[in-house]
Amino acid sequence: MTPRFSDTSVPSEQDPDEALRSAKDQITQLQSALRHARLIGTAVGMLTERYEISPDAAFDLLAAVSQRTHRKVYDIAAQLVHSGELPDTPQKIRMPRLKSRGSATEQELLHD
Repeated sequence: MTPRFSDTSVPSEQDPDEALRSAKDQITQLQSALRHARLIGTAVGMLTERYEISPDAAFDLLAAVSQRTHRKVYDIAAQLVHSGELPDTPQKIRMPRLKSRGSATEQELLHD
């Protein structure tokens, strides 16, 4: 009798129907992730323009609102994109302490 070895590096044979279901599930998850990323990117762009802050600072602002309201970043972004406003928060949120687009330091970095 030949001994059997369980080697996780070698893909096991999978039922073709199961492989198809798995691939369809993965496609659905990737499509959802792409929709979320687009919406969050739109919200970041709105905040960047509105407050003249960097994209990183805009995302930090979304994250801060998310934490204060105990809601997902995606939900905060969706509300901003659909209503034009950030949700009311239980505590006042300070703008992130990152440099705005017009700061001298950033201008110097761009020219060096």
